[in-house]
Amino acid sequence: VAHLILCVAVASGGLPSLDDLSSQWINVGNGAHGVPIDCPSISSTSGSVGSCVPARCMNIANFNSWTTGPFLQGPCGMTLSVDGSPVETQSHQWHAYQVQRAASTGGSAVHSHLRIADAVDGVSVVLSNISFDWAN
Repeated sequence: VAHLILCVAVASGGLPSLDDLSSQWINVGNGAHGVPIDCPSISSTSGSVGSCVPARCMNIANFNSWTTGPFLQGPCGMTLSVDGSPVETQSHQWHAYQVQRAASTGGSAVHSHLRIADAVDGVSVVLSNISFDWAN
């Protein structure tokens, strides 16, 4: 990987930004031969964390396998439900510093940003574009 980045830097005259290294948005589902598409994970000097477990923990607020010595967290760290129904991730995008996820429920779009803290043991999950009708 380091060699590839070095070659790109030499060919283009500079290093790509972190956002230039991001993946495209990928729809959740099965890939070749029906194998579930693996979910993105991120890591830092203090540990790593996954964004979902295919066919098990696909919730937009979930984080799993959070590893920061001496601790290891199992699957399904958090669940967001709207009117009792879990909000399942429909697409995701990997970045070097976060995983973005998108879903829709009840006509509303929901986005999450999963990050792992570098200097502090912690995971940050930010949910956005959520609107609730409190009148009902």
